[in-house]
Amino acid sequence: MNDRSFFKARMMASLVVMALMTTAVLVAVMGPQREGADAATSIGSITVSGGNTRTYTGVNYLLDGDISVSGTGSTLTFINSTITLSQDVGSDGVLGGGDDHIYSINVSSGGKLEFRNSVLTTQTDQLKPYFAMNVSVHGTGSQLVLKDTLVEGPGTISASGGAHLDIDNSVLKELTDKTNLNYDIDGDGGSGDDRDYNDDGPLLSISSGATCLVRDSEIRDTFSFDVASRDGLWGGNITLDGSGTNLTVINSFLDIDLETNLSTGSHNILKLSGGAEAHLVGMSINNTAQPSNPAIVIEDSSSSAKYYRWIAAWIKDGMNIQIEDQGITVLRVEGSVNTELTSSYLTSDILSYMGRTSLTWNTTDDEGWAFIPVITDIFTYDSMPNSDVTPDFSVRVSISGETLSASTSFDSYPTLPSQGDESQIFQRVRSGDDFSTSIVSDLGGTLGFSRFVVDPASSSFFGSSSQDTVVTSTIYITGTSSLIDGVFYPSYYAFSGHLVVSNGGHL
Repeated sequence: MNDRSFFKARMMASLVVMALMTTAVLVAVMGPQREGADAATSIGSITVSGGNTRTYTGVNYLLDGDISVSGTGSTLTFINSTITLSQDVGSDGVLGGGDDHIYSINVSSGGKLEFRNSVLTTQTDQLKPYFAMNVSVHGTGSQLVLKDTLVEGPGTISASGGAHLDIDNSVLKELTDKTNLNYDIDGDGGSGDDRDYNDDGPLLSISSGATCLVRDSEIRDTFSFDVASRDGLWGGNITLDGSGTNLTVINSFLDIDLETNLSTGSHNILKLSGGAEAHLVGMSINNTAQPSNPAIVIEDSSSSAKYYRWIAAWIKDGMNIQIEDQGITVLRVEGSVNTELTSSYLTSDILSYMGRTSLTWNTTDDEGWAFIPVITDIFTYDSMPNSDVTPDFSVRVSISGETLSASTSFDSYPTLPSQGDESQIFQRVRSGDDFSTSIVSDLGGTLGFSRFVVDPASSSFFGSSSQDTVVTSTIYITGTSSLIDGVFYPSYYAFSGHLVVSNGGHL
């Protein structure tokens, strides 16, 4: 697919994805069925190793065992399927009694586990239940891919040791079926803590050089519980730790917040330590509370996070026709100093999402649009609890001696977009939706040239150097025509081809 058609193709693909996701969500809401034609099939452990490949399509499994994928080339794929972990704390009804049936999903040593348009969840209606899912991806080359998939239930998804976690157009959330969430798993005589433990979605833990890419997704209902973290904050955290550890989030929602009351156990943060990095592009957060405590915490001088917001530039010619393949100059404005940006600040993951390369990162598509992310906030140990802010930018476009420019000033942290703002950004901007500058700026409207016209049929350009045409017979012109700087441009739809009369020509 070429660069110019990328965003249009992604928009069409998203309609298909929405239909697929609807099917997946309906399966999750109904829950695993034990009886009837759609009853789940009980199955034991699934193991793939030795470079083998296994694919399940359209299955509904109640899993009484582990999933293990190990070894370079070993691949396990679930397509249009539902996998429900069936776990319990054994006959004694207490966690850790030695008779627990608690399972894990492990990907290691270069293996790959992929869920496509599927559901991964945990059973809630069994006796003496245990709900948390333990998903681990470890080792260089190991991958967990969630594509158009719903992960529903508490637990942890961890990636470490050079592994990769890819979350694309997927949702991680709490259980829809609340059956038995009050069960006293730890045997302390109360159920409040148990329900609190089980009514959230999974946490993400990325460490030891692992990477995680999240795009067009939602990580909701982040685990919130009265347990202390290393920094003394309460609640659950999305954690990044270790040199080479990297999280990239693009146009997605993370359930982190600026919560006022730490003691409630409801404050969730993105926490970086040990040299970890995060690139947060058009990311939205849970900002329903009055800002009081940081949503992003940098624990040491070797770690950092960058937040990007989108510039949306729409370039048109003198007849209001979009101009494609047009380069745009982007400038960061700091007082009286304007610094021209190059593609060097854009990672390969960001460029891939844009459908661009380091050479085409700032060019318009076939509808005249360019969507360019710019860094507005940098989080470091020294900037805590805030960010270092660079909110002001300008753009410049020049053709045939005519230069257009526009400026914008973005919001800055702690002002971040709210849940839902990140959804379908490009499509909504194209449709004329009004966005706040917390996530995207359309530069106040179209950048339209007055003395420049592009031929939409052949992509050749009319300008002062156009060839003269002497009319020797009568031509009748219909439709709307234009006279621009002494040059006559007939309607594009008046006849086959185009006619320019100037410099002594006759019509």
